[in-house]
Parts: sequence; structure tokens; C-alpha cells
Amino acid sequence: MRAIFELKNISQQWQPPFEKKIESEEHYVSPGEGFGKLEKTDKNANTKEYVFKLVEIKDDRALIEYDYELTVKGYENPSDKKIWLEQGQPVSFSYLWGSDGATKKLTLKGTGA
Repeated sequence: MRAIFELKNISQQWQPPFEKKIESEEHYVSPGEGFGKLEKTDKNANTKEYVFKLVEIKDDRALIEYDYELTVKGYENPSDKKIWLEQGQPVSFSYLWGSDGATKKLTLKGTGA
């Protein structure tokens, strides 16, 4: 079984000219697969191949694991860095350690074969 995710990447400059950039991409993922990149502007930043990993699919929900450098906006952050996503309900993740702001808005669009 695979899950379909929409991932919006939102970057915001913290200094003039304060430009904001939004990109959207779709990912078809099977359990155990990673997806999503993190654009890091700091030279010393630890870069990883993927920042999300699909752990499990159950009905119209997906359990994802996310990178330790991301925080879930508006939620208490679990210590195991895993969160259930409900279909059609976006969840925003922030990366606050770079020279610019970065938000990733992840939405489970569906599950299927």
C-alpha cells in the first residue's frame, strides 16, 4: 500500500528584502521510504537525504517520522518524532536553525495500492 502526500515548502527570508517562496510537490510513498528535502543555507548544517519517513498506513491515516531538526507547529512535540496524519488535514513543520525561516506543510491526500 502507498500513500500520496502533498508537500508545500515555504521559505521566508528573515532579512530584507523578506522574500517568501512557496513550492509544492507530490510524493507517492510506501512504508519505510523517506521523502522531502530540507534546504539548509548554513554551511555547517547537517544535511540529510530525507526529512520525512512513512512508517505505517492505517485506513485514512499515515504515521510519519520526521527529522529531529523539525518542530510541529502548534502541537506538543513527541519525543519519538512521530505523528499521525489524517487524510486532508495539513500539518506544518518548522525548521528554525538556519539563516532563513523554513516551513513544510504536509498533507496526506490519499492511500491506495
